[in-house]
Amino acid sequence: MLILAALAIGWLWCSGRLPFGGNRLPRKISTYTINITGTPGLQFDGVILEVQPNMMGRSRRIQGTVPATYEARGAAVQCDCFKKSDDEFLRIELLLNGQVVDSSEGINNSRLVHVISEPSPLGAPGSETP
Repeated sequence: MLILAALAIGWLWCSGRLPFGGNRLPRKISTYTINITGTPGLQFDGVILEVQPNMMGRSRRIQGTVPATYEARGAAVQCDCFKKSDDEFLRIELLLNGQVVDSSEGINNSRLVHVISEPSPLGAPGSETP
């Protein structure tokens, strides 16, 4: 059973059906909005990863106080944030064209909050060819 699961994951990864998997990201770049909210005044550190169609990635460190908003451009986007206090609430929303693509939240002792986009579909509204 474990071998079948490993083979299935390997096939999905190589075929590009998992985010950042294989070598087949769409040729389209989209602009994503990242909204970081939570307990007013909560401080956070994080990183945004923007993956281009050629599989090259660019990461940038972010830090601030909620609420905060960032933009990211890529064929796929990932954001990870660490809250600096255990007893606080942190939420990240990843939006494409105003629609939530992914969201995640950390409550109490959960310090890491993570969101990831699926690769931008070819011809998706708001997408462009690099």
